Amino acid sequence: MKYKKIFALIISLVLIWSISITGFAAKEATVYASDVNAKPGEAVFIPIQVKNNPGIMGFRITVCYDSKVLIPRAVTKGLVTECGMFESSIGSSENSSIDIVWNNTEEIKKDGTLAVIGFSCLGKAKGQINIELSYTQKDTFNEKYEDVVFECKGGIIDFSGETITNERTDKREVTPEDIVLAVETVQGDPQITPTKAVMDSVNSLLSQITGNPEPYFSSPEEIAPAYIESAKETFIKDVLNTVEPERVATIIQNAIELTGADSIESIPEDRKVDFVNNVESGLKEELPDVKDLSDYISQDDEVIAVSGLLEKANEETAKSNSPLAKFLGFFSQNPSLWIICIAGAIIILLLIALVVHGKSRRKKHSNKKK
Repeated sequence: MKYKKIFALIISLVLIWSISITGFAAKEATVYASDVNAKPGEAVFIPIQVKNNPGIMGFRITVCYDSKVLIPRAVTKGLVTECGMFESSIGSSENSSIDIVWNNTEEIKKDGTLAVIGFSCLGKAKGQINIELSYTQKDTFNEKYEDVVFECKGGIIDFSGETITNERTDKREVTPEDIVLAVETVQGDPQITPTKAVMDSVNSLLSQITGNPEPYFSSPEEIAPAYIESAKETFIKDVLNTVEPERVATIIQNAIELTGADSIESIPEDRKVDFVNNVESGLKEELPDVKDLSDYISQDDEVIAVSGLLEKANEETAKSNSPLAKFLGFFSQNPSLWIICIAGAIIILLLIALVVHGKSRRKKHSNKKK
């Protein structure tokens, strides 16, 4: 009888263990590179997608490719990673691989696109090229900082002409960064009015990047103005994401003073080139990879972009110098003060509760005497 009980206990433990393992396996997410068609000598964008997402707050994915036929050009966010910190090693990619790192302040549970990788395909590309995926476990976690397991599946870039059906699980709006990337990929000089063939190629790349099959541009004449505005907006965003707003404002003000003017608007026409060059050189000291807008847009448009950068930098500086921002900044630098304040608030609430409770008891006691 004793052995039967032991046996039953072992069976129960095995069943519980198998159920727990099944439950854990159900939480495994699948991360995969979509299969795509491509032509030698052209660009291709490959979505990296996730399904059965149990909830992730951070990940590191490594993408391996054949560097003999593919040159990485860009890595953009997907719908799943549109919020949070998103970085890639594309600028320093080695050993035919790219690391994509993302983390957020809260967990994301939806399925969809994690990233889109753009490659230039060399003219000798033919047949099928494999894209391999892997991930780093210690950098892949949920909001409880527990490991999230990825089952990684590679994809194929097909150059044989065979039609591949690639259905994106999501789509997002076109961003200024997307427009800049697509236009610069297709057309070397964005200031030249594009042909219809160029417009079709730009629309095709935007569809690959965003998952939206609808053409974004309906006329070639729309591309140049959209590119200029997108380039200015992207320039301002990139600079302020890296360089302190106060430092940006100082660089621009110094460049204005070197022209002998009091403001950007009063800079003489023949000193605008010097002004722009001084701003670019100042920013490069802080951000070596900052884009030279003069290579892509006109001098007047670049002056407008710098003016917008100064305005935005002043706004950000004013916000950071506000009493509320300073107060919150002080507490963020001294997190122990939050604990002291919360503890103090709890003590005060307890004291209030004790006082109220004491008054209530005295009142009841006096009523009984009466």
